[in-house]
Amino acid sequence: MSTEDSWATEVESDNSVVVYRTAFLHEADMVSEAMSRAQIPHSRRVETSGGLSVAMSVNPGPGMLPGNFFAIAVPNSRAGQAAHFVAKLPVSQEIRSTHQMPSVKEMFRGWTWVFVLAILLVLILGVVRMYRL
Repeated sequence: MSTEDSWATEVESDNSVVVYRTAFLHEADMVSEAMSRAQIPHSRRVETSGGLSVAMSVNPGPGMLPGNFFAIAVPNSRAGQAAHFVAKLPVSQEIRSTHQMPSVKEMFRGWTWVFVLAILLVLILGVVRMYRL
């Protein structure tokens, strides 16, 4: 059994805590690689805006939907050590505490309603043309 396999078992068996969360794949890779070199057990996860958290695939896509994050989880017993370790790394240090999508209000303002009204207008015109002889 490799070191990373034993880490995955330790992370999954203990209550795991997310110590780092980012929207950037390269930052998640940097933190994971640094934790591997420091021999801190961890697992890489993808969290969605709906609250779903799954293991990160070996080759994840670099772009994600708004509100989805890459996360690094460690066993609860190592959370303090890992948090101090991550704080020293040259990556963004903002940990989002909620699963809410950022700036949801801005997404539904302005142009979104224009597009919705345009689609409805096209549908109504299509129905009118269909019944017109």
